[in-house]
Amino acid sequence: MKKIFSLLLCLILTFNFFVLADAATKISFGEPQVYTIENAGDKINLNFSTTSNDAFYRIMVKNLSVNDNLCMSLTDKYDEEISKYDYWAYLGKGVEKYVDLKLNKNEKFNLSFWANGNKECGNIKISISEIVDDVKDGKSEGKFVALNQGNIHAIDAANDTDAFKFNTTNNNSFYRVVLKNSSINDNICMSITDKYDEELGKYDYWSYLGKGVEKFIDLKLNPNETYFVSVWANGKEQTGNYELTVKELIDDVPDTKELSDAINSNTAYIRSIDANNDVDFYTWTADKAKLSVTLKNNSINDNMCLIIYDIYNAELAKFDYWSYLGKGSEKKIDVDTSIGSTYYIAVWANGKYETGDYKLCIGNENTVVGKKALPSSSISVLINNVPIQFDQPPILENGRTLVPLRAIFEALGADVQWENNTKTVTAIKDGTQISLQIGSTRMYVNGSTKTLDVPAKLINSRTLVPVRAISEAFGCKVDWIQDTRTVVITQ
Repeated sequence: MKKIFSLLLCLILTFNFFVLADAATKISFGEPQVYTIENAGDKINLNFSTTSNDAFYRIMVKNLSVNDNLCMSLTDKYDEEISKYDYWAYLGKGVEKYVDLKLNKNEKFNLSFWANGNKECGNIKISISEIVDDVKDGKSEGKFVALNQGNIHAIDAANDTDAFKFNTTNNNSFYRVVLKNSSINDNICMSITDKYDEELGKYDYWSYLGKGVEKFIDLKLNPNETYFVSVWANGKEQTGNYELTVKELIDDVPDTKELSDAINSNTAYIRSIDANNDVDFYTWTADKAKLSVTLKNNSINDNMCLIIYDIYNAELAKFDYWSYLGKGSEKKIDVDTSIGSTYYIAVWANGKYETGDYKLCIGNENTVVGKKALPSSSISVLINNVPIQFDQPPILENGRTLVPLRAIFEALGADVQWENNTKTVTAIKDGTQISLQIGSTRMYVNGSTKTLDVPAKLINSRTLVPVRAISEAFGCKVDWIQDTRTVVITQ
């Protein structure tokens, strides 16, 4: 009987040893905890659960007194290893290291720590911190950027890549993507892509966009399309703030021969180089066998260039860099126009990085045509001085600003309902109910009819509504600032 009892006791003790060895302690986020490797070969097993936030998790470990390199393994619920420190991580006595990981939401993860040689004991300090990501990492989930509004964002953790997207307007425009490194102790990088993932512009490590530096890229983009911007820190281990702005620069003259602006002889035209790499194309019909073309650089801080072509693309005359047509300079060149009737002119700034005005004239300067009245640039909307982000830019129609309905209603704190069959939107806030139908100039406020100057309409699969009418119906004060094309709503 004693032998049986001893055998059972031995089995129980052995079972308890393995259970305790494999048992994992739950670790909470926040303050560091000290754990002890008590015996050679022991492992410290921990677990934690992620929250519902889109977040990184920083696992910080410090070797307090173990006379060997520490090792670590992080596994998911399927026991698949996600990250590790092995011997070559050199986490020796006194060393502290961390790893930042974007982990799935609402899941359990397991951590194990041990001494590399399985022969040393001592204390280690471990902490786990949640770092909520301010901008999602995936292109499909990218944050919409409103045009002409600077916004400050953060590289929140190691390996954080922030994804943005913006919509172009229906104008013939360049878009200036401005990136400023506010506080990141490394060069930051940026990539701009289209809907086909083709890279259109970038800043890499060699762009030297270090702390305090601001740079921009100008791109001529297709109207009414979505483009994507990714931002990250080059070293993958630095964090801090940066500012991203996408500005619309409306082009006053087409960039291709096929779309060139028609101009007349004996007339001077004031035009602009609107962005980097802007090339202005003109066409004119000659009425004499010989004409002079005059180009004056009014305000561009670089030499200007010009080429005159015939319909066969043969180069007839030019001003290049060596013509030294710098700011304030004016030069004239004679052109033999006896061969045909239609000719083309291309004008640009030599360095491709300067903008400003110039004057172009064929023949005598009998008439001067001033700068073009360009289409309206994008409109900004502020509610209580906070900029509102739209996935479809607001538009101006018959003197009224229309904005995407869901974004404006939600920003005003209204509950929104959409009836697809009748194309009717209903918004309710503080006892006030508003109903509008696509294409109708009638708006119903608590059952009373109000006539709108412009109806709600559908653009790029987004329903746009007149912002003043719906804001005032909810009791808001609405102002329009013409100089900055800004709608200011005060609740």
